[in-house]
Amino acid sequence: MKDALAEDFTFIKSELQAVKASVANGTMLLRADLDQVKLSVKEVEDGLSTWSDEVVALRNTVLELKDKVNGLRKKCEDTEGRMRRCNVRIIGVPETPESTGPSQNISIL
Repeated sequence: MKDALAEDFTFIKSELQAVKASVANGTMLLRADLDQVKLSVKEVEDGLSTWSDEVVALRNTVLELKDKVNGLRKKCEDTEGRMRRCNVRIIGVPETPESTGPSQNISIL
């Protein structure tokens, strides 16, 4: 009986060592996979940080360009308004085909 118990104990011990080795191997594989995932996450974070910086720079450029466009639009409207002020219409002055310009038509009168 003692021999049977010793044999069973040896069998159980060898099974436990095999399970322990299997768990250790599985743990090592999981750690390697986890390290790979951590590396991938770090690369993605670095990429996102770079793109975030690019977006901020582009946003600032767009805001500057909007300001410039608004300024140019106001300047264009002002210039058009000033040009219209110079358009004087004199009623009752006939235009003839021989005349070279409005000043000649007015000087005839």
